Amino acid sequence: MQHAVVQLIVVGVILSWPGSSCAMDRAVTTRQATSSAPLTTNAPPPAPAATDTMVERLRSNNDEVVQATLLDALMDDNVPAALLPEFERVLRQHPHADVRVAAIEIVGAADNRAHLLPALGECLKHADEDVRGAAMTVIADTESKRALDILVAQRGSAFADVRDGAQDNLEIITEKEFTSQAQWRAWWTIARPTFTFD
Repeated sequence: MQHAVVQLIVVGVILSWPGSSCAMDRAVTTRQATSSAPLTTNAPPPAPAATDTMVERLRSNNDEVVQATLLDALMDDNVPAALLPEFERVLRQHPHADVRVAAIEIVGAADNRAHLLPALGECLKHADEDVRGAAMTVIADTESKRALDILVAQRGSAFADVRDGAQDNLEIITEKEFTSQAQWRAWWTIARPTFTFD
């Protein structure tokens, strides 16, 4: 108890002494230098870019800015809900194929990619084969009945690569071997309500 009183008196003298902030700084510095415990601060971690800023960047005319923002937008393995409409816009409307491919690849890494399946399905109609191929890969890797809806629909695509990709992936996913879109449609109409992914 006496030790505590002495310590308080010493602290009080230091604090009231002229130039005490200097003395206190030295005391704190000495404590930090000799302590084996790590220093901690209460400063919050850096906040992610504001959603409105990211939306603005996703609408940029500079493709490099858009692609960098697409990558930054993936948070905790998800595309934030507020940015899903912007991703959909890029997937459906962006004029440059390389930006669409970049968006598709980012979406493919997101756990919530099923929300963007309709936009990915539209990418299967794109003139660029790289866009179609990237979209087919993500659709086929998404365990969702909506993904199978798209594959069945695209079994009748005007593009041979899309038709073949739909056929191959339907066979792999369903373990069925129908040869025409009509057969796939007929089977899927019956199987869809109870279909499960193994």
